[in-house]
Amino acid sequence: MLRASSSILLLVSSVLMAACGGGNVDEEAVAETAAPIILGEATLPGTWRATSPEAGDLATLVLETDGTYHAVTLANCAHPVCAPTIEKGRYQLYRQGGGTYFLFSDRRDLERYQYTLRDDVLRLRLAQSREWVTLGRSEPAWCEVRQDCMLQNLPPGPCSGFWACPANACEFSCVIPLSE
Repeated sequence: MLRASSSILLLVSSVLMAACGGGNVDEEAVAETAAPIILGEATLPGTWRATSPEAGDLATLVLETDGTYHAVTLANCAHPVCAPTIEKGRYQLYRQGGGTYFLFSDRRDLERYQYTLRDDVLRLRLAQSREWVTLGRSEPAWCEVRQDCMLQNLPPGPCSGFWACPANACEFSCVIPLSE
């Protein structure tokens, strides 16, 4: 009985922490109260671009099936042209309390985003925010190396070929290279 009571208290405290706007998340509490989503089964991997990003917004988000991400956030500065912030790392997907979330798990301050996905429209918001950002599935998909294309659940090409990564954009080629 005591064990069941302590489990309920842990669940309630985790839910209250999330509901009260705690943007910084206790990863251990999430792991105990959340149901993970298996990355290979998720339709979320791919390249997503914001439809009308503003300063401070997430402009591009690339989620890969191996649990890695690449994110571009527009700078929030007074100059007319500022370099965006580019981040790479690991993420986790999970369900909790009727919502679906992903967690950037290797940042100094863990950031938890709630998301909804319908067709090729991804809506997300920081867990403590009320404002949603809308991103659409992007074509071409972003890449740094060819492997990035293979980790985004992109549709197969029209022939027996391979994914290439010229100019940071995934491109399918039907011509087999002689060497790499």
